[in-house]
Amino acid sequence: MTKIESVQEFMRAILQTRASFKLAMQRSMRKNNVDITYEMLQIMSCLWKQERVNQQELADKTFKDKASLTYLINNLEKRGLVVRQEDSSDRRNKLITVTEQGRILQKKMEPLLNEIYAFVAENIDLKDVQDNIIFLQKLDYEFKSIE
Repeated sequence: MTKIESVQEFMRAILQTRASFKLAMQRSMRKNNVDITYEMLQIMSCLWKQERVNQQELADKTFKDKASLTYLINNLEKRGLVVRQEDSSDRRNKLITVTEQGRILQKKMEPLLNEIYAFVAENIDLKDVQDNIIFLQKLDYEFKSIE
C-alpha cells in the first residue's frame, strides 16, 4: 500500500468511526426515549459546556453551516430545550441559551454518554488515545494549511 493509499484508508477509517459513534448514540437515545437527533445532541453538548453561545460561534464549534444550524435550533426551541435571544451589543447576532428543560436533558444524557465512552475506554490503551489525539491535531493543521 502506498503512502497516499494509506492516508486515504486512514481518512475512510475516521469517517467510519464517526458513523459508528453516531449509530451507537442514536441507539442509546432511542432505547432511553430521548427525543432528539444526533445532530441536535451535538448542539446541546456544546451548550452544556458554555450555557450561552452566539449562533456563529455555535456553528463554528459544531462544524455546521448556518442554514442547518438554524433548522436544528428551531427544532430545539420547539422542544423547549433552548431559547434564542438578541445580543444587546449586536442585534443581528442571536444568543442561544439552554433552558431548564435542556438541563434536565443533560442530566438524562450524561450517564448515556459516559456509558458509551466507558465501554470503549475499557478496550483501548490510554497512550494510544493520547497519541492519536496528537496525530489528528497535526493532520488537522496540515489540512488547514492547504490553499
